Amino acid sequence: MDVVILVSIYLAISGLAIFPAILFWGLSSLWLPDWFSLPPIRMALICLALSVATALVFNFELSGGVLSVGPFVVVLSLAWSLFLFPVLVLIRYRRYAKAKHS
Repeated sequence: MDVVILVSIYLAISGLAIFPAILFWGLSSLWLPDWFSLPPIRMALICLALSVATALVFNFELSGGVLSVGPFVVVLSLAWSLFLFPVLVLIRYRRYAKAKHS
């Protein structure tokens, strides 16, 4: 029973910590043209999954326990968002330009 409570606390804190990434992807979908359309919640969840995978690969030990998950997820999900954003913009622009000239 304690494991269920601990996992639910972890998921709740991670869910709250993903809001800056949702805000980032939502604002990018508002400011960029229509041909660049990525769903903000899906991209934020992908960044959340990548941040958890990064934590598992590097075997980060959180000194504050489960309560230090929030800042950790915020930093890594925003870092993944800032890495994926220009890459995806270039890929989408290349596809758009190729389709426009064809």
